[in-house]
Amino acid sequence: MPWSVKYKHNTKIVEVTYTGVVTFEDMRNAVIERIRKQNEHKSLFVLINCSLVKHIVGGIFVVHDLPNKIYENAKVHRHTCHALLLSKFPKTHSAFFHYETACINRGWRVRLFENRKDAFRWLQETMMFENSSEWKSKRN
Repeated sequence: MPWSVKYKHNTKIVEVTYTGVVTFEDMRNAVIERIRKQNEHKSLFVLINCSLVKHIVGGIFVVHDLPNKIYENAKVHRHTCHALLLSKFPKTHSAFFHYETACINRGWRVRLFENRKDAFRWLQETMMFENSSEWKSKRN
């Protein structure tokens, strides 16, 4: 299984890790497990670690369907923040750039990062802002 999903209690972030060759079925199954963990821990913050992904079977076409079909069908919460850690294998980058664009065009909050530190920082800063009174007043 080229993916795993863990909840990090100390950061309140759900981390999805993909490795090696990843298929559409792998991504779908990982998203379903991620949503289960998010619901269980009431987390809206996700780190998608793709740093060790060597190949995505189907490339752009597969990642296009994540926000378009899987997120909608699996009822991913609209306020979820997705920080995606880019692969160390540049040939996969076009698929991840396409994923980011497809997500943003459909209203999902997604950002790509080249390193884990920046990804965690963005998630934690977003978490702090959303816990602030300013954010809460905008949501009401």
